[in-house]
Amino acid sequence: MCEYTELCNNSNEIIEYIDSRNKNSAKLCVTGIIALMKENKASEEQIMPYVKKYKELNEYLRNKAEEQTSDKDFATLDEIRHVEQILAKRVKERRLFQKEPQCPEDLDMLMNLLMVRVHLDIPLRNELPSLKITSKVSDTYKGNWLFTNPYTIVLNDYKTSKKYGRKEYRLPIHISRLCSRVAKYSRCNHLFYLPRHPEKPLGSQYYHHKFKNIFIDTIGKSIASSAVRKAHVTELYKGAPSIKERQKLASIMNHTPETAELHYYKIQE
Repeated sequence: MCEYTELCNNSNEIIEYIDSRNKNSAKLCVTGIIALMKENKASEEQIMPYVKKYKELNEYLRNKAEEQTSDKDFATLDEIRHVEQILAKRVKERRLFQKEPQCPEDLDMLMNLLMVRVHLDIPLRNELPSLKITSKVSDTYKGNWLFTNPYTIVLNDYKTSKKYGRKEYRLPIHISRLCSRVAKYSRCNHLFYLPRHPEKPLGSQYYHHKFKNIFIDTIGKSIASSAVRKAHVTELYKGAPSIKERQKLASIMNHTPETAELHYYKIQE
C-alpha cells in the first residue's frame, strides 16, 4: 500500500494502477483506499476520484452479473413459497406427518419439502448435503452439523469460513419437526440420505441435481440454491432496506452486503 499522502496527491497514477488489476480486485483495492482516506479525514475533493472509480467498477460488475443471470434460472420468493405449498400439500395428502413412510417415494417427498423449507428460512450456499446429526455440542467444532437440542444448523466448513468463522442458525419449530421426521428413518449420521439406500448420504452432486428437479417438477424451472439467494436479496431490495436489514441478511448469507447486492440482486424489469 502506498503512503497516505500519495493517495491524496497522485490519484491519477494510482487509479491507472487500479485499472491494471482485474475488476473484482480493483474494487476491493479502491474500497480500501476510500476507507483509509475517510479514516484520515481527507477532503471530499481528495476522495472524489476514488469514489468515481468505485462507482464505475460497481456498475461494470453489476452489469456483468446481470448478463450472466438468465430468466429461466431466476425465481422470486413468491414462486419458491408456492413450490413449498405444493410440496406440503403432497405430504399432507399422503399423511406423512402422522404415519410411517411406506416406500422410498414417501421419504423423498419429506426430504424435498425439508430442502425447500430450509432454503426459504436460511439462504445457505451448498452446505446442507454435508450436515451430520448430533446431540453433543462437543462434536460440532469441525465440519457441518445439525445439532438436535435445540435444532440448530452449525457450520464450520463453508466458502467464507476463514473470514466469518463458526456460524449457527436456530431452526423454527416447523422445520425442526420436519428434520426430526426425516432423520428418524436415516441409517447413517447425515440429515440428507438416499431414500432407497438410507444408509448412504445424499452427497453434494446429487443434492444439487435433486434440488433443481424439485422446481422443474413443480413450476418448470431449474432453480439452484444460488437462485434462492438471489430471490432473498431481490425481495429485500424491493423496498429501501436499512443498513441494519442489509447487514442481517448478509450475515445469514456469510458475506458482506455489497457482495449480496452485486452478485445476487436482480433488478426487476
